Amino acid sequence: MSRRVIDLSFSTCWGITNFTRVAGWVLWGLRDHFDLRSRLDIKLGNGVVDNIHRVGRGEADLGIITPTANLNLARLGKGPFTTAYPDLVTLGRLQHDDRLTCVAASHVDIRSLHEVAARRLPVRIAADLDDDGASVAFACHEILRHYGLTEERLQSWGGSLVRLDRGPAQGVNKVLEGQADILLHEAVMLKPWFELVHERGGRFVSFESDLLDKMEREYGYGRAHLPESFGYQGGSVDCLDWADWHIICRRDLDPEIAYRIAQVMAEKRATIEGQYRWMPLKHSPMIYPIDVQAMFETPGVEYHEAALRYYADHRARRAA
Repeated sequence: MSRRVIDLSFSTCWGITNFTRVAGWVLWGLRDHFDLRSRLDIKLGNGVVDNIHRVGRGEADLGIITPTANLNLARLGKGPFTTAYPDLVTLGRLQHDDRLTCVAASHVDIRSLHEVAARRLPVRIAADLDDDGASVAFACHEILRHYGLTEERLQSWGGSLVRLDRGPAQGVNKVLEGQADILLHEAVMLKPWFELVHERGGRFVSFESDLLDKMEREYGYGRAHLPESFGYQGGSVDCLDWADWHIICRRDLDPEIAYRIAQVMAEKRATIEGQYRWMPLKHSPMIYPIDVQAMFETPGVEYHEAALRYYADHRARRAA
């Protein structure tokens, strides 16, 4: 029986990232179900917000985003999204346990970002502030605004904002190299964070409840803690939940393609797991082994109907 020739594009991130790795895995798996003459393209971009805009506008068929809250914000046109994309849905969720948090270098004696403003401390705060491809920038702006830490105020007492454009590892290195005193960012499972905290005396700084309540109430970014999930020493650190990767599409994506993508995610999961199993789980960006039930059951998130149909078929086969 002849197979269909399809033309599909997947919007990801900078090229040497987890998102691009996941895109390659999905498109590789699709080659088993469609004609080998099919065109399966990866479109590099700047990350979450780029991916959502591209898929929402029809400039790409698939994208990958984190955290889960961003999918619902994009559907509503809230938070970092000034345009609503109500037809966005998920094809499946990969478990990714992450937080957006704050860390201070060993020489910065604070227990709260509120103290920076109250004591007018001349600190340099590193954050992803200008890259509209990543929703981290939106969250960082909201956090700094909540504490009144504008660039003008910081500069007035000798501090500054240090702008990042290459992700959390760049920010940690800024602190390690003495170019920044405080960092706001995510990907806390990466080893540079452990070096900063465990070997160089850095200290995580909790966000206060009023900020966490606001971020959850207005944007759906849930609150979370650090030590329980990541093995850090010391007391519990209150921060923002930045978990999970969703592969997204529009509701009108061809049902056969959507079904096959869900099938690849569930049945070829060992292939992507193998890309991460060499890492200790606490350092791995993706949680392994992959939980297929969690992949297709995310509370409050709409799935493509063909992905759910695959999952129903998958459960029926297992029950037979």
